[in-house]
Amino acid sequence: MRPLVFAWLWIAVSVAGIPWARAEGTIRKEMTFLGFTEDGSRFLLQIHDANTGDSLSFRSVETGKAEKTIPVESPGDLEPAVAKARKSLRIRDAGVEGPTSPDGRYTLILVPKGPRTQIRVLRGERQAVLQTLDARGGGDGPIQWMLKSVHWSSDGRSLVLLLHRKEPGMVALDTDQAISLRFMPSELQFGATP
Repeated sequence: MRPLVFAWLWIAVSVAGIPWARAEGTIRKEMTFLGFTEDGSRFLLQIHDANTGDSLSFRSVETGKAEKTIPVESPGDLEPAVAKARKSLRIRDAGVEGPTSPDGRYTLILVPKGPRTQIRVLRGERQAVLQTLDARGGGDGPIQWMLKSVHWSSDGRSLVLLLHRKEPGMVALDTDQAISLRFMPSELQFGATP
């Protein structure tokens, strides 16, 4: 009798699968830029995570790390929470949105380059690599990077890029990622278009 019970158990597990043994689904996270502090050293993001809900993230431009996270309890609380955070954290620079710098001298583009994706800065006919992103996936395909939005501080010295990352897999990623930095074109090596 025991072999028959084990045979039926094996068939049931094979057909139904073991939900705790597989992690399937998609991790979704969306970011919205809300502004810079007056000196451009920090910025505020709204983050909508499909699993954990909404929050506000106050981050350093230099490190990109969150210095303060403000959870938002319900969708109705979002607008008042944003207004309160803008005031208390002194978010006074809405920034300039778009791939071209406020002075019109530099433009940012995303360029796939084999197993990497490069963020490049164009200055006329010349360009420089600002940052390189890994595009190798976890086995089910490459990571697709897309430039969602670019935000410059009004003086053009601070930069926040919101990138969208799609990665297939048992647990697929469909998330936004923020990259922030002080924009110093004098430190970039501009060359002819490769």
